[in-house]
This record gives sequence, structure tokens and C-alpha cells, in this order.
Amino acid sequence: MKTRFLSAMIALAFIVIASSCSQSTSKEVSSPSGNIKVVVEQNPATKGLSYKVLSVNNGTATEAIQSSPLGIVYDNEDFSSNLTLKGFSESSLVKDSYTLIAGKQSQVEASCNEFTVTAVNPNQKEIQVRFRVYDDGVAFQYVLQGNETVTIKSEATGFSIPMGGKGWMHPYDKVTDWSPGYETPYENGIAVGTNAPADRNGWAFPLVFNTNNLWILVTEAGGEAFKYGGTHLQPNCENGLYTIRFAEADEARGLCSNEPQVQLPFSTNWRVIACGSTPSTIVETNLTQTLNAATPYTDLSWIKPGVAAWSWWSTPDSPKDFNLMVPFIDMASELGWPYFLVDANWNIMKNGDLKKVCDYAAKKNVGILVWYNSGGTNNVVTEMPRNIMCDSEKRKKEMKWMQEIGVKGIKVDFFQSDKPCIMQQYEDILKDAMDAHILVNFHGCTLPKGWERTYPNLMTMEAIIGEENYAFQSAYPAIAPVLNTIIPFGRNAVGPIDYTPTTFTNHKFPRLTTVAHELALSILFQSGIVHIADHVKGIEAAPDYVKKFLSEIPAAWDETKYVTGTPGKEVVLARRKGNIWYVAGINGENNTKEITFDASFLSNGTTMNLISDGTNQQEFAWDSKQQSETPKITVKTLPYGGFVATFVK
Repeated sequence: MKTRFLSAMIALAFIVIASSCSQSTSKEVSSPSGNIKVVVEQNPATKGLSYKVLSVNNGTATEAIQSSPLGIVYDNEDFSSNLTLKGFSESSLVKDSYTLIAGKQSQVEASCNEFTVTAVNPNQKEIQVRFRVYDDGVAFQYVLQGNETVTIKSEATGFSIPMGGKGWMHPYDKVTDWSPGYETPYENGIAVGTNAPADRNGWAFPLVFNTNNLWILVTEAGGEAFKYGGTHLQPNCENGLYTIRFAEADEARGLCSNEPQVQLPFSTNWRVIACGSTPSTIVETNLTQTLNAATPYTDLSWIKPGVAAWSWWSTPDSPKDFNLMVPFIDMASELGWPYFLVDANWNIMKNGDLKKVCDYAAKKNVGILVWYNSGGTNNVVTEMPRNIMCDSEKRKKEMKWMQEIGVKGIKVDFFQSDKPCIMQQYEDILKDAMDAHILVNFHGCTLPKGWERTYPNLMTMEAIIGEENYAFQSAYPAIAPVLNTIIPFGRNAVGPIDYTPTTFTNHKFPRLTTVAHELALSILFQSGIVHIADHVKGIEAAPDYVKKFLSEIPAAWDETKYVTGTPGKEVVLARRKGNIWYVAGINGENNTKEITFDASFLSNGTTMNLISDGTNQQEFAWDSKQQSETPKITVKTLPYGGFVATFVK
């Protein structure tokens, strides 16, 4: 009996030892529907962690992200190599549901399978990497353990994109008195693995790729960025490996460090990869918003998206003269637009002051939005008012005053840095503005990271080379048509964009786009406040059916669909508000086109009202007809042309 018992115990010991020795060094988790898969494993050579992302279509798995490094370094703790893998948690289903007051989709349902991998370094310090696998992509973040304050030195995080495809991305700008601000033009369809230009500081998020028969978008998200700072990509991306880079040390005129100092425990920004077999996945995704915390605010009734008139584009001195702004306020009132933006230097206004503007606009049922400089010592831009939005006490006092005189929102400009201290200023402004019932528009700013879910007063952000550049850059007219076709796949896919669209008249550098192309941008680009850039005279000269269309355009959407198109060539999107579908399309190339798209998502028997190109660049054409059961619609466009259509049952 004793012999048999001893033999059994020895056998059990061998089983335990064998089980321990064969502990899995990798984990594979799929999304709830099984169409996205992530594999996390330990690199046998470096003992660091790595991951890859696969898209599954009809049972076939294709790599969207090839094996890529994970890791982070802080103070004397290195989590990029020589790790001991402690194990993987079981995956758990996480369901999320929320409302966006302003966005591409009003009601968002999101489910993912979440798991963590835990490892320790040679100093026995622990790190976790939290993964979420959604049906339209993958997100992950580092979870740092402890109770001390540490300085993050670097991230080893990489995104290995399969070679042989194309990319649409823009460089992270060099540091000047006016940059960085994510305002460099997109590169159009460059080879995967192309290094950033030598005179720039790497590549900026978001990255867009078409490779391995997949469409891939890479970006970052989350309110963690308020303390961690924003990041971009190193300039060298040999063999398609794009790696994380912190904000540049000389940004914000040297104010604060570009290395995050954080109190442990701490979770970093989310790294986000959306992917699928068609562009619809990256155009329609809400991952950046989903990865932010739910709003803690309950009274949101005062938050109203809408269209704004804007005088600065055509008349830069208008904010300094009450009389010059009056025609724009009158136009906003006539068209039913809820807002007018008073831009820079209004504090030296003649013939009136801001309260007089608010009082006059209130009688016209128009709300006033007001410009502020974000600096401060972080910039030397002389436009005023300055030294308010960077000072907590002054900012709170100013917002209380604005609320008293009826200001509805602010445009805060010239942040020009992704450093942690500047990123924290964004949240401070959003919080104070929520308390004062003030809407917010950020300019000269970082890339959207989904903050509008937590702070629904965040209506829009610039972070793009927009239509104001018809006044500044001789090269812009040639850039704009192509840029406009890329934006829905990249920059606008991750958050609202204040492009200031729809310029029927010409500025210093005349545009190449048609007036119908310009009109289409008001729908094609999503923004919680749509600033129509043109002069009163330009709007008044448009046909009545165009003015009627402008008077009715929404600034928040219930649903968005990618219809057709390729970045750099053409794009058609459909957006729904209530029971009305708005379809907008543009041609980014210098040749006439017939753009055909599938309209099967529309109900039979709908009435189509179409505004398209006329016989020349400055002419519209209009048509109204009952839709048949044929699901295909063809629209003729001029070079750099476009169209908008509404479909009403």
C-alpha cells in the first residue's frame, strides 16, 4: 500500500512539474463575432512581449499587424526584454453602450473580449498589458503597478505593417513658433515602410494602410493622455515597423518635460488598431470614443451642436470691429444657424464690445462663440486674449463672466505641443467649461482621442491643414482636392474636425475645387460645430436651393456609412439624421468622373434632391426625382467636383 501511494505521489509530482514547464507562452483571443483575433506571446530570443493582429474573413486569417514589440521603460525599470511571464488572465466579455451628442453615430453599442498579460522584470517589478478585442479592431494599454511616482523614459511599442501595400499619413511637424499642430499635408498612397521626411519629427497618428487586402487604421485614444501626453511615431520604419515616440523636448518653448511623470498605479494611452477587408471598418469605427470613460455629467441639455457663421476667413479684421461682424450674425439668423464665431483680437474691438455682440446676436437668436489664445509661456503668438486659458483662477473667472453675458462656446488656439503639461491643460479647460456650460473647440491642437465621450462639450478640434490656408499657402489649392478625399479615412475617422469648409468665393490663392465639391464638405466632414467659412456675399450669391440646403444641414449624426471611394481619388459617405439621409461625394482628381454607388441602404420610393456640378467650376446643378428600385446611382462630376443629395421618404 505504501509503495503504491509513494509511486502515485511521484507520478503526480512529475505531472505538476511537466505542467509548470509547459506553461503557455502565448495566448490567442478572438473578438465576440470572431472576425478579429489577437495573439500575444513571449519572444524566445529577447524574452520581451509581442503581439499580432489578424483579420478573419470566411474562416481565413490574414495578418493586419505582424509580430510587433511591446514594452515600456521607466526610471530604472525596463519592461522591454528579459521578462518572466507570469501568465494570462481568462478573457471576459465587456459590453458598452453610450450616446454621443455630436459624432458620426448617436447610439453606440460596443462589445469586446478583454484579457491581460502579466510579466515581471529582473527586479521583480510587475507590468500588465490590457488587451481589448473588438469586432472592428484591437486596443491595448500598459498597466504599471506600484505606489511611487515614476518618469516614463520610452515605449518599445511597435506596429509592424505587412509590406507591399500603400499608406496615407502625414509627418509630425518640426517645432516652430506655430507648430506642431498636425497641420502637415497627408502623403498620398506611399509605400509601407517609407521613412518620414528628413526635416520632420517622424510620422503622426492616425496611420492608414491598405495592405494584405486589408484596410488598417492605427491611432491612440483615451483620457490617460491628459497625464501621459500625446505620442507619435519615429521617423524610421524599416520593414514596416512603426514605433512610438514621445513629444519633442523643445515643444511648448521648453515648458515642462516630454517624459511623463506619473503616480503608480497608472494606465497609459490606448494603442488602437482598426482593421477590416473594406474601408467601411476604418471610416465607421467609434473605437477612440469607446475607449474613453463614460461622462460623469448628468445635465447635458445645454449642449447643442450646430452650424456657425465665421467672419475671420474673409475679413480677418472683423473681430476688431462690431460693425463688420453684424452682417454675419444677420446671415446666421436668416439661415437658422445657431452660432457665430468671434475670432482673435475681439478684446480690442471698436464700435462695441463682446457684451454688445452677445446682446445683438441674442435678439437674432444666434449664440456667440469666442476665440482665446491658449498661452501663456507655451507660445509667442501675439493674438489676443492671452494669459487666461492657461491660468486656473483667471480661466474660471473668465468663464463665469462669459456665462453671464451669454457666450455659448470658446475656441482655444495655439497649444502646439503634445507634452503632458499641455495635455493636462486640455482637460482643465474642458472641466471648467462644463461647469460654466460652455462649448469647446480646440485649434492649433493635438489629435482627437475620443475625449468627447467624457466631456460632451468638446464639439470639434482642428489638427488638420484646413481651408484657412487658401489665405496662407500658395501650394494649398493643389493639396486640397486630394486631402479632402483622404480625411474621411484618416483624420476625421478618429474624431471631429474643424476644417472650416464651404468656400464658394476665392481667397488669396484661388481654389481648384468646384462649388459643389465645397458644399459637399459640409456633410462629408463631421464636426459638432460646422464653421462655414465663406463671406456673406458668397453665400447670398448661391442659388436658393443651395441656401436652403445650408440652412438645414445637421452637425450631429445618428448613423454614418461608407458608400464608396479610395483615399486620394474619390469618396462618398452617407449620413443619417432622423429619417433623412444625406449623401456627399467628391472627386479628388483632375478629370471628369461618373461616380456610381450602391444606394440599397435607402428605402424605395424616397425622393432624391441632388445638388451637383454645373457646366463650370462656379456653377451648381439641381435635380429632384423619385428613386426607383434600382439600387445604383450615378452622378457626373467635373474635375475636382462633387455633389450632395438628400433622400426623404
